[in-house]
Amino acid sequence: MSEAELFEVVRSANAQIAALYGQVISINFAMVVAIYYFLNKSKLTMKLLGFLIYLIGMLMFIGLMLEESNIKRVALNALGALPEPSSATQGLLALQSSWLFQTTAVFLNLGLWALMASIIFLLFIWRRPNQA
Repeated sequence: MSEAELFEVVRSANAQIAALYGQVISINFAMVVAIYYFLNKSKLTMKLLGFLIYLIGMLMFIGLMLEESNIKRVALNALGALPEPSSATQGLLALQSSWLFQTTAVFLNLGLWALMASIIFLLFIWRRPNQA
């Protein structure tokens, strides 16, 4: 692959990860609504079934994000192995190891854990206040 094609693989992987993260946020909001209106009043078996379905969706999206992350990593390694990379490639490789990109990766991972922990809390611990 050419340098431009590898560069585009990295950019498209970033775009795909962002789109998948948006889907993860969407299913979490859908789950919050389901908990508020329905699952909070349900018995444990229905809560477990709802959580199982939610977990399958989350793991699917996380798996797709991991696939894209690995494709991105391979493309970045290939860019780093080029004999004479362009200044754009050198800049991209420098940015990938910068504090900004490392911090963003940490927040993306923490966000996934926080979303799942929030759903667990809302589904199994939180109780909806009584309506007047």
